[in-house]
Amino acid sequence: MENSRVTWKISVTGLNGSGKSTLISRLVYNTNTVSSQLRPIQRKIVTLDARNRRITAELLFLEINSEQESEKLLTGSNCILVVADLTSIRSLDYAENVLKFISALNNKTVRVLVATKLDRRYEAQFWQDELERVSKDYAIPYFILSNNSRDDWEKLYGYVTDKMIEVFVKK
Repeated sequence: MENSRVTWKISVTGLNGSGKSTLISRLVYNTNTVSSQLRPIQRKIVTLDARNRRITAELLFLEINSEQESEKLLTGSNCILVVADLTSIRSLDYAENVLKFISALNNKTVRVLVATKLDRRYEAQFWQDELERVSKDYAIPYFILSNNSRDDWEKLYGYVTDKMIEVFVKK
């Protein structure tokens, strides 16, 4: 079995308060408790299997907090998670602006729209219809996440790693 080592940059962008830090904490540490001492880049090392290959991947999660930072920091990403808070229509507008920008980037970049705060759906300002429209407009998948559902997070993580393996193996 062939062994490969890779480093993948996963950028997480969205408005302040959209759930980026919680998303990263869940994906890196499997907890929804956000540390007050989060570093700008969170690191996770995983071993993945793909077609007679064992891939040791260093996942570098970068939280991007503003539109000004987005454009320069998103380039070079292997994966971009665009976060929109279901309780804020502004966050969906921001997500669409980011998706418009990244649609011109390298088409090998894995892109995902992530709607957060499903556990607060009674406060939702947008819902599945809007997410499906954006998903269709930019040809990307979307996930709706709740802090209380581990399965949702695992599906997102599985999708992201599977797609990044797919891109890596095609090289």
